[in-house]
Amino acid sequence: MQTPGIEGPRTAPVSASPSVDQGLLLLETLKTLLDGAICSLGGGNAQSLLEMSRQIKYTVEQLLTFCLQGGTLGTTPEAQQRRRKLLTELTQQRAFCRTMLRRWRRSIALRRQLLALQDQAVPYTESLTGDRT
Repeated sequence: MQTPGIEGPRTAPVSASPSVDQGLLLLETLKTLLDGAICSLGGGNAQSLLEMSRQIKYTVEQLLTFCLQGGTLGTTPEAQQRRRKLLTELTQQRAFCRTMLRRWRRSIALRRQLLALQDQAVPYTESLTGDRT
């Protein structure tokens, strides 16, 4: 299942002669995907978050391939400024997503603990009801 407005992973490999535009495009795509992941986290939508995670992983792999092939992420001052801005935003989004995921994990752990308590006998039942024999 895909989130509306977010494209699925592209199957075309990164070209052998990467351009500046492609590097910035990959960073922009990653930013958009992280925006979608934040919405999924905020809405508690685990299914779309799973798909979003796959797309993020794929985009990161493309970006890594682009960089390893010698792609440059901006040679003009404007492109370098845009790249720095995108990297700053990606860092903030990553930190926020990690925080939200930690909250999800804590919530799930707490829910499991509470469900486990339901199955256990209540201690000191006699003292709570006043029945002493």
